[in-house]
Amino acid sequence: MSDIQTSVDGTRLTITRSFAAPKAFVWDAYTRAEQIAKWWGPVGFQTRIVTMDVRPGGTWHYCMSSPEWGDAWGLGTYHEVSPTDRLVYTDAFSDESGAINPELPQSTITIEFAEAGGRTNLTIHTDYATEADLQKVLEMGVTEGTESQFSRLDELAATEAITA
Repeated sequence: MSDIQTSVDGTRLTITRSFAAPKAFVWDAYTRAEQIAKWWGPVGFQTRIVTMDVRPGGTWHYCMSSPEWGDAWGLGTYHEVSPTDRLVYTDAFSDESGAINPELPQSTITIEFAEAGGRTNLTIHTDYATEADLQKVLEMGVTEGTESQFSRLDELAATEAITA
């Protein structure tokens, strides 16, 4: 396991992280509803997938819930799906019907998956419309939340990953 690395450049947040799992496993963890529900969200959250249609134009509608924080709904729309290599999607806060919350920042997320030495390296670029939008999600704890959910992905990989 390696620690999360983050950097901010203007309206872009970049997160890099390495996982002790084959690339195909990490890809499936991001693109199969039954897998993402096991690890998405910070420790203490459960994620319910309403829809997950991983193809250009497809949507991902989900809800992260915790007793302390309640429900947090999200809606993603996939723009590029290059199996085991790259995902590009927009991400927005929504309500349970999928209506986007215009008061909260939206982003475009690009995830690149690379395998080296039996590990998978992720590079995640999250682009916001403004620096203020990026600052708002930083203040909401996006970095800490991502680090926490990646610890859950580590646990999943340790129990379920098989060598490709």
